[in-house]
Amino acid sequence: RDQGMGEELLAAEEYETQAWYHGVITAVTTTLVQWFTRSPRTKGCKGGFLRDNTIFEVYEDLMRRRQAEHDFYCVEIHDKRYQLAKDALIVFRADFPTLQAIRFWAVWFTEWSWFDRSVVFLIGINSVVLALPVAYSPEESSQSERDFLTAVNLLTIFVFTVECVLKMIARGLFFSLAPDPCYLADPLNWLDVFVVVSSWLELTVMGDNADNKYFILVRALRVLRPLRTINALPHLRMMVTTLLDSGTLMLQWLMLTGFLFTILAIIGSSLFSTTYWQRCRLTPAPILVNGSLTWPIDPGQ
Repeated sequence: RDQGMGEELLAAEEYETQAWYHGVITAVTTTLVQWFTRSPRTKGCKGGFLRDNTIFEVYEDLMRRRQAEHDFYCVEIHDKRYQLAKDALIVFRADFPTLQAIRFWAVWFTEWSWFDRSVVFLIGINSVVLALPVAYSPEESSQSERDFLTAVNLLTIFVFTVECVLKMIARGLFFSLAPDPCYLADPLNWLDVFVVVSSWLELTVMGDNADNKYFILVRALRVLRPLRTINALPHLRMMVTTLLDSGTLMLQWLMLTGFLFTILAIIGSSLFSTTYWQRCRLTPAPILVNGSLTWPIDPGQ
């Protein structure tokens, strides 16, 4: 057993030596190519290397990339480099090449710019449909309008579900130290999952049973679908995130404002609480009309 452990240590040291020599040779070669070709960037790496970088800096960058490829799932798609979780949903990993190829195409598809644009377009269509009378009063609509609403609803649920599944396959679910976070590591993605789950709950459990007391509540959750544009539009997402982050800093100012409004409300109630009754009346006292006590006001005042 000791002899076997010694052989393993020798093999590990030999592998580290070969990796060191390979890194040095690659760094020297890359630097020479950059210098002689006078190319500001080197093709094949994220952003390439600067021409003015030293051999040591290029070597360090190559070693960082090598370590990242060992610890994470690194892939270059659409001129961007992603460092994702090593495994996704347990089965999408390097041990299963077919599933790993599926994960590659899931990353390619979800990071495609037209994918987000299509989702935003569908959210817009769904928002317009939800504003139609057939969405909140189907009993008063025709059969064709109800069929149209059902078709749009099914299409929306299908696309949202496919989007969630593809992003879970591409990025993993949670618990990863990768620079590019997992799907549920982003709090805004919880909204997407909640919308999908509530949509399937409405479709499968509730159905069209309007007599169910929870049916109206579940159907009201459709209004959350337009909120998915927060996650689909980066600028809107940045503004919402900034607003939420600043909420804790503004809490004491909100408390002070609420305290001032409360004081003003108490003062107003104390000074003007009887103003409504200080008006010209047609009778000196309230009278009984049809079993109820009223005090008629002079319409000419």
